[in-house]
Amino acid sequence: MTPIARPSRVAAVLLVAGAILLPSCGGGGSSPTGPTAQPTPTPGPTKANITVGISNTQWGPSLVSGFSWACGFDIRIRESAGLAANLNYVRADFFSGTNGTGAQLERRQLPGRNLNQLPANGTLADSLVARFNAGNARSVVLSVRFTDVRGNVLETTYPYNCCTPWIAGGLAR
Repeated sequence: MTPIARPSRVAAVLLVAGAILLPSCGGGGSSPTGPTAQPTPTPGPTKANITVGISNTQWGPSLVSGFSWACGFDIRIRESAGLAANLNYVRADFFSGTNGTGAQLERRQLPGRNLNQLPANGTLADSLVARFNAGNARSVVLSVRFTDVRGNVLETTYPYNCCTPWIAGGLAR
């Protein structure tokens, strides 16, 4: 009987090294692929989109001392682009002519109790009164100005002719 030859140490080391390196060859038989492409991020809005609605405009004598006349209205403000904005002002400019023409007679800055910051995709609403003394005013231009979180200044103006509908007995709201 012929004796079975024992493998040499060198052959044993090569066999173990091959077994260790074999799994790192990629296996599975599929060809290698490159890195997975990442989707391009969609850029956010560059400017707020603000709409302002004025309704229920009323005119009448002021019941507050120091002012002869009052103009009351409801305001509703909506942002729809996804950027918040801060209110700079709601202003009433009173003019001697119709539709904001003629001489500017008086200007009033209006405090808005609920109008400080307009959230992204949000809505604000309030009832405001502009009190004034220019009895010969024939129109008022309401201006609403915001600055959005990207620094864009947005202003909307609304001219109204005085003084109808007139509220008998005065406007106290």
